[in-house]
Amino acid sequence: MTMYLGEQALRVVAGPTRVGYLVTAGDQDQFERAVAMASERWGGAGEPIIQVDPGGTVSDWGQQLLQVLDVAGLVNVGCKSSDAQQVASTAGLLVREEQAFARRDLPRAPTWRTGFAQGWDPVSARPHGPLWEKVAAGLLVGDESARAATEDRAGAAAAWGRTVLDAGLAGLAECSGRSAIPIGPAVIWLTDPDSFEDAAAFWNIRALRQVRFPSRMVLLPVRALTDWIGMEEILRDVVRRSQIGCAPDVVLCSSSIDEATLAGVAETLGLVPERGAKLKFSHSALPVFEPGDPTYLVNVDPAQWLTLERIVGVEDRFRVQVFRENTTLPVLPAKLAQMGTALNRFRFRFDGGFIDQLPRRPPVAAAVNPQCAWRGEMLECEVVPTVGSAMSIKAPSSENVLALLTEHASGALKLSDKGRLANALLNACDTTVLDNRSTLAAITALTTRRPGSWKKVVRELLEQHGPDEAAERMLEDLAGLGGRINRSYRSALRLGADHVTAEERVPVLERLATTGWVERGVEVVCDRCSINYFVTLESLTAGTQCPGCGASARVTTTGHGVECFYRLDAFADRCSDQGVVAHAAIGEVLTRDASFSALHLRVDVTWPDGTPEEVDLFGFLDASVVAGEVKSSAASFTQDQIERDVALSVRLNADVHVMACIEPLDQEALRILAEVCKVRNVAFTVVQPDNAGELVVS
Repeated sequence: MTMYLGEQALRVVAGPTRVGYLVTAGDQDQFERAVAMASERWGGAGEPIIQVDPGGTVSDWGQQLLQVLDVAGLVNVGCKSSDAQQVASTAGLLVREEQAFARRDLPRAPTWRTGFAQGWDPVSARPHGPLWEKVAAGLLVGDESARAATEDRAGAAAAWGRTVLDAGLAGLAECSGRSAIPIGPAVIWLTDPDSFEDAAAFWNIRALRQVRFPSRMVLLPVRALTDWIGMEEILRDVVRRSQIGCAPDVVLCSSSIDEATLAGVAETLGLVPERGAKLKFSHSALPVFEPGDPTYLVNVDPAQWLTLERIVGVEDRFRVQVFRENTTLPVLPAKLAQMGTALNRFRFRFDGGFIDQLPRRPPVAAAVNPQCAWRGEMLECEVVPTVGSAMSIKAPSSENVLALLTEHASGALKLSDKGRLANALLNACDTTVLDNRSTLAAITALTTRRPGSWKKVVRELLEQHGPDEAAERMLEDLAGLGGRINRSYRSALRLGADHVTAEERVPVLERLATTGWVERGVEVVCDRCSINYFVTLESLTAGTQCPGCGASARVTTTGHGVECFYRLDAFADRCSDQGVVAHAAIGEVLTRDASFSALHLRVDVTWPDGTPEEVDLFGFLDASVVAGEVKSSAASFTQDQIERDVALSVRLNADVHVMACIEPLDQEALRILAEVCKVRNVAFTVVQPDNAGELVVS
């Protein structure tokens, strides 16, 4: 039966499958072919054109463009195949040749024809027009109906934002980003008509601008203001609409026109130099009318306020009934239905609900749907739209996710013998009781000691208390030592646990009893056997008899009556003896506040070269993969130990390193941890007792 997980709110973002076009550096013909392909695609104005130098090298700026613009693949427009493959390998992307891309990915009709209603007719450049015109307005090679009749018509359409490139951005908006994308000054880019340097720079700068509230960006030949009727007034209107609180209001740029000429154009448009020492941006597209003339600066690089990662698409939110094994999602948001098959293919992304709780790892994405992969914080797949397009997804359980993380870890992970005990304890027992230092100390005091452990006990007592007090404590411990028949048991009066005050003993033991960790009973004393026995309250009869020889026996009493004794459950006693109760306690504290989590405790790691190591915990807490170390003694966290632990977590590809201890950690250890994690570029979290002895995550 399919498990129903309830109704959840999901978000879908359908956006263009952006590509980057690879052209040989300085080749104008290849560049124009790339412009023509981008002009026919949904969101093509946001696709970068990357110049490739011999040997497949790309500038740092080109590599940054591929990342920031969320490019999914590359198109080789004319580079050597080996150079294109080198670029693709460096960027971690697939590359296709121009002809194959045109057959598969160019739409059957330009999207603006069948897409969102624009209220205006988009304009395309003339095929034989100058280079600036093709870059400013876009180029539809086989379509004459949209072509500008004259050069100035193309320039006016570009200034007003009514070109085929603008139409190709129909319905798109920023749906998420690492930080808010500011709205910057208007950019008026002046050029010689066929300046390749200006054309290439402007194309990629414009690709970065915000889509929801785009700042005005205009590419024009410098003669436009003097030769074209009405262009000066159009640019003045651009300036007026750009007064939204930025400083300056306008940036004039050019690689081919000198700054004196740019300043002259600014004066013609009624601009005055910006006197402020610092650029100012806006996050609102509403005009802000301030006293004084609009201001300008020359050749300020717009990339400094535009180079921010973002996801662009058409967003839809809805509630869906989620099932563990099969949930159906519509992949064509209602806002896109009218565009129909004009979209040859697009990227379908979704998040929200259970998706937000999943670790961002490839096998986890594939468990939701084999075609899915993580793209930032969202799941993504490529879709060819059809009528009623939908996809089926699964919601993997925490056990499945942990198994996938374990199977695909960088080393072979396997639970150790103690790890199997620790995980059984964490999953089978009520570990919520293990949330404070007093409880853990009481469990330790009740644990049946192995004969070989007494050397260690005596040594610890001598170090902590000195010989006289140590001898007395040792006799008390020996008196409660379990033998071949009896497990260790104590009364509240005889508990003798460190970190448990006399007032806390009874409440702590009773809390353990009510959660099944200990049994209540009495101590039966047999004078014939000279042995003391623990008998549970449930097994106690009216006539007390020795469990060994059957003779009449007596029970241990105090001045207030029969003394109550406590004994650990057999499984809990075994786990405590093996030193895994602290691990279960830390696991409980870590998972307590996580809505979706699973951990393996005490895991053996075998690296590909055969080197063995052990990690105390590995798993996930919501979307974060975690690994780390658990200690009973704070003194164990030396610098060498911390460096070893963090290096192991990093090698296991953990998002968060955990340092946990059931004793308070000193500030020096925490300082070392922070420094090591900063160097290793990994987040960290600490679990330790607070002032009240409660284990907390910090």
